[in-house]
Amino acid sequence: MKWLIVFILTLLVCSYIAWLVYREWLQFQAQYVQRGLAANNWQQRCQQVSSQLVEQSHWQGFRDFVVTRRVVENPVGDIISFYLRPRDELPLSPFSAGQHVTVRLPIGSRVYTRCYSLSESYNPDYYRISVKRADAPAKTNHPAGKVSSYLHEEVYEGAIVEIREPQGSFVLPESTIEPLVFLVAGVGYTPVLSMLKVLVNQPFPPPVVVFYCVRNGSHHAAKDEFEALQTQYQGLHLYVSYSHPRSALDWPEIDYQLSGRLNGQTCLDVLAEISLQPQQCQYYFCGPEAFMTKLQQELAASDIDTSQFHDECFSATVTHQVPLLDAPELSEVVFSSSGRRSEWLQGEDRWLLTLSEEEGVSINSSCRKGSCGSCMTEILEGEVGYLKDPEFLNQKQANHFDTSRYCLPCVCYPKSNRLVLNV
Repeated sequence: MKWLIVFILTLLVCSYIAWLVYREWLQFQAQYVQRGLAANNWQQRCQQVSSQLVEQSHWQGFRDFVVTRRVVENPVGDIISFYLRPRDELPLSPFSAGQHVTVRLPIGSRVYTRCYSLSESYNPDYYRISVKRADAPAKTNHPAGKVSSYLHEEVYEGAIVEIREPQGSFVLPESTIEPLVFLVAGVGYTPVLSMLKVLVNQPFPPPVVVFYCVRNGSHHAAKDEFEALQTQYQGLHLYVSYSHPRSALDWPEIDYQLSGRLNGQTCLDVLAEISLQPQQCQYYFCGPEAFMTKLQQELAASDIDTSQFHDECFSATVTHQVPLLDAPELSEVVFSSSGRRSEWLQGEDRWLLTLSEEEGVSINSSCRKGSCGSCMTEILEGEVGYLKDPEFLNQKQANHFDTSRYCLPCVCYPKSNRLVLNV
């Protein structure tokens, strides 16, 4: 009988302990669920905040930026970098390395717009552009670049400039294992510098060859940045080419690796030396149009498919040196949707896109050379002309492009005394 009482008491104690454990487990489970819900809510809130920040980082039209720093990039001083922070202190739009921004500046009684590549990979605090002073072309009546001269001479720390959101199609593929060959001249190095700073941080970056062409050491820009990248990036092969090296100041194999004007055969010889197959590379060109055209023709003659060529050459202004015979001396340009109008004058060297930007009329644009079609605009009245057929007209997506009803403002001008655009 005694053992039965002990057994019952033991059973009751064990049952009570089991109940206490079960109650604690229920409380723990409830707290776990609550914490899980709280964590989910926190994650959702973080995602909402992140989405809001992304939305806030994008903007329409032009936005005020403050110049916070100026850096002279080469000994001759014809390239200056400007560090730009948003005046409203709201987030900055992310961008793809190689893209550019459109800068708008009031100079005198007129407003001017120009495109400049972002010369730094994405930084949430600032954008950086590097601007070369455009000297007056030799043997022409064209003056020095008004906007670049103004930036060099008048824009210092604290100045305000207006900027459109980054855009452009001259970017790296999302992923690639193909070797990349960059052929750049002068200030054309700027988008490539941004690209290299992205590539160096990839876990498995592809082999990269950079041909950087300048006149001599006095024009050699961003030298320290390129050398630092070469140290960090084992697959980066940098070949600096001086077209006119200074005999007493520029040292071969130290300051530069190639001399004279770069040509396609030299590029092929270099690729062979480092065991890269030219037909397996992707080629990126940035510089004066004549520089790019010459190299592309020479490389294409060596059986390299032109589909492997990618180039960037801003054409914000007309580069003709003779009057446009099919254009009037003066044309009234009406932007119907925005209710604005302006005048286009023969000899002012402006495409319609530049004119619209100067009038504060927003037209989507990207390449600014007639190849992407993003600026396509409807013509309601009048005619436009082109110096040459835009590249976009040769692409498949342009099969239904009616040149009497639509135009590409980035590379066209008025042919009629009155032109009305639906924008």
